[in-house]
Amino acid sequence: MIKCKVLIADDEVLLTNSLKSILTRNGYDISVCYQGSEVIPLLNRFQPDAMLLDIFLGDMNGIELMKRIKEQKPDLPVVMITANSDVSMAVRAMKEGALDYVVKPFDVGILDSIIKKAIETARVRSVYRPAIIEKKTSFLSNIIAVSEEMKNI
Repeated sequence: MIKCKVLIADDEVLLTNSLKSILTRNGYDISVCYQGSEVIPLLNRFQPDAMLLDIFLGDMNGIELMKRIKEQKPDLPVVMITANSDVSMAVRAMKEGALDYVVKPFDVGILDSIIKKAIETARVRSVYRPAIIEKKTSFLSNIIAVSEEMKNI
């Protein structure tokens, strides 16, 4: 069985290493980074199935970083983690594309369930996305337009 790969990006070294150890025992292949500047290069090398991303990642804002990640890997499920329980921050993270939002300290069992849900969601999307894209393409290819405005639309 292939292990699911999870990338953890958090500047709290002790927490991150503990989480890596626990999730590795739970059967995941884990890679970690402690600075926002490390995330994109590691993301491209490691090719994770899901990601845990701290909102306040030392040298970078996690939500802004998530936007960059989503530009490159729109289907990668990102779970935001933070010590801040600000509801407006959670709403913003979800609007920007986070699959979920978890406040530290968190229950590892619940986090494990969230990771499994994230990976399953990504798998379902990867199965249905080609059909959705084809349906949109075939629908649009049947439109006949004469005016420049309609052609632009």
